[in-house]
Amino acid sequence: MGYIPIILTVVSLCFLGQFAALRANGGRTIKSESNFHSSIARIQSSARIQADIMLLGSSRIARLPELRANGTTVSNLGCDGGSAMITLRAIDRGLLPLSSVVVVEGNTLLHDLDHRGRDIGEAIESRWFQLGMVFPGVSSTARPSAFAYSALLGRGRAAEFNREGPLLSPGASLEYTGRAMGLSPAGESLVQELAGLLGRLKGKGSKVMIVMLPPSAPLESLNHAIPCEVARVCNIPLLDLTRDLSPDAVEYTDGVHMAPASAAAALRSIMTAVESL
Repeated sequence: MGYIPIILTVVSLCFLGQFAALRANGGRTIKSESNFHSSIARIQSSARIQADIMLLGSSRIARLPELRANGTTVSNLGCDGGSAMITLRAIDRGLLPLSSVVVVEGNTLLHDLDHRGRDIGEAIESRWFQLGMVFPGVSSTARPSAFAYSALLGRGRAAEFNREGPLLSPGASLEYTGRAMGLSPAGESLVQELAGLLGRLKGKGSKVMIVMLPPSAPLESLNHAIPCEVARVCNIPLLDLTRDLSPDAVEYTDGVHMAPASAAAALRSIMTAVESL
């Protein structure tokens, strides 16, 4: 029995240290030891924000900065290795909040056909995830490894955002109809599920927009066909940021994910399009 008070004291001190470290990091970290925990931390932290605009998608959209300025709050719920389907299903089930504007990354919707990100979806349904949304100190963003990785990567993505900076693709415009084209039975099933999900979000008063991020997807690919068909079926706008985009207009970190300056320009383009919804 004599060891129990000592153990409780040590555990309490560990939690106090964790809370102090989290507070010193602005209430969240930006990276963890795995894509899974990085995604969970991002979703838990972003879901606590009363956002005006929610960004849903994969690690591509996760590179876009969050924003809390000039009366507008943008939260980012990107799932590394997954797609917007993970968070869309969670929102539909009431596990995540809903904002007045929902921006869906179209490039990686087809990833759901391979069940990518399923582990993240299962985690969102757990009590541990919901507890972490209420108490940040026990969430993935407060993992000791997350503090170490975030310190190495540095902070300040949102701080670098300039609302008055250049747009990513000045030629981009909203389209309200996609290209009708044949899809596989699995692709058609995904489009129908998306139509139901997005239709219910619109029924709750949210405005929905699909965005295609650089690098561009071939016109004949499923990456392009699925979001276009969803836009057509649901009659929702599609913003293609790859249109009229010169090859050297975007800087990448690895050929797929945009570097901070290009990601900020992409967010400016999205926010400009949102104003016309």
